[in-house]
Amino acid sequence: MIETLALAERGEFNATHILLMDDDVKILPESLKRTYALLRFVKDEYKDRFISGAMLFMDKRNEQHEDLGYMSEAINACISSKPVFQLHLYDHILCNEENYTQNKEYGGWWYCCIPMKFINKNSLSLPLFYRADDIEFSLRNDAKFITINGICIWHDSFWVKFNDCIEYYLFLRNYLFTHAISGKFGNIEVRKRTDKLFFSALRCFHYIGAEFILDAYEDYLKGPSFFSESNAEQVFKEHLAKNEKMSPVENFNVSTKETEKFYEYVSLNEQEMLLYIESNNGHELPDHLLKDDDRQIPEIHYILFESPGKQFMRKKLLFVNHNTDTAVLRTMDKEKYAGLMVRYRTLMQRYETENDILVKIYQSVAPKLYSEKFWRNYLGI
Repeated sequence: MIETLALAERGEFNATHILLMDDDVKILPESLKRTYALLRFVKDEYKDRFISGAMLFMDKRNEQHEDLGYMSEAINACISSKPVFQLHLYDHILCNEENYTQNKEYGGWWYCCIPMKFINKNSLSLPLFYRADDIEFSLRNDAKFITINGICIWHDSFWVKFNDCIEYYLFLRNYLFTHAISGKFGNIEVRKRTDKLFFSALRCFHYIGAEFILDAYEDYLKGPSFFSESNAEQVFKEHLAKNEKMSPVENFNVSTKETEKFYEYVSLNEQEMLLYIESNNGHELPDHLLKDDDRQIPEIHYILFESPGKQFMRKKLLFVNHNTDTAVLRTMDKEKYAGLMVRYRTLMQRYETENDILVKIYQSVAPKLYSEKFWRNYLGI
């Protein structure tokens, strides 16, 4: 963005649009050709629209993950505006051209072509680089979009690239930041989403994931200076080093070909489910009430999947990522659980007490963080 503005200022090149893309995608020249052709004859009423390219999966190249997303107040999260389409089927291709417009839509920056009308020295992106900057920029500019079959990229599935630090820390931290600074997320309730993630992690004995969630809140509560002054790369590396250590799945005598085992959802009766939730899967109960897990291989779960009936009152849980042929054996640790719960209550109390003031502070410094002057200093250019 800065370089494009500089080219225009020097009189070397006046771009009408800027194309933002991820650096780890695959693309066919056809997408660029279609984007250029579309911009040449787009009607005046649509000339200020962003062109949002679809993301298809690298391992399932016919499957479209998303061409637009939106902030869903129903589930307090970001989701695709469209169903998952299989783009080798003609009826799916036709449906993909229908209008699925939602409120609070955004275009992912894996491929997003933005009119220069929305980019100037006082309107750049937030200093995030990864996760949520594209959402905030779209909402800030009340972006309207064009999508079309054939303008797309291929990207690894998020499950293939699953990373504790990114999913539990980075995204939530950036989400809290953009939610505060934007003021355009509507009735999205971040705490509800947080509690769902946090307690699910505890019930799965995923203490590192729960810790990352609390790290996200702690950094958010430091205020705008954390985002504008800290070394983002160094912070990310420090958190990456804490990631859960996965091992080759063969170490656990499990075959990843039997994927139905990982996704098997086993329910509980009403009384058991109440106990499961209230005790956070046995953390709040005496050890003698837990099941005796002397088996060599416990019940098997997918890495992001909670199955209450399989997890109920066990001391050990095996989680597998069949996309990477890795697994981790988790063991209940009541001491860790107790420490996390104390920290959780402290941070959530601070969040409830301080957030209204923090939101005003974040929004007051927003113009500075969008500016080219800030970015040049931040990047040392």
